[in-house]
Amino acid sequence: IERPAAGLLNIRHAAWNRAGTRLAVLTAAETAEGRPVGAVWIYDTAARTLTEVPRQPGAAVAATGQVAWTADDRR
Repeated sequence: IERPAAGLLNIRHAAWNRAGTRLAVLTAAETAEGRPVGAVWIYDTAARTLTEVPRQPGAAVAATGQVAWTADDRR
C-alpha cells in the first residue's frame, strides 16, 4: 500500500497510464468563497512523488471533469 499524499484528498477522477507507472488524479477543493476548484496531479510510482500539473496563467481546472492520458502516455 502506498500513500501518495500526506493527508486526505478529494479525488474526483483518476486514470493510470498504459504501463501502470503513473497515475493522473483530478482533485477538488473549495476557494475561500466556497467555489469548487480543481487540480490535476501525477503520481509516479517509481519515484513515489505526487506533482501538480502546472496550469497556464488564468486557466482553471473544472472539478467535475475527467483525466485521460494521450495515446503516447506522455501527457
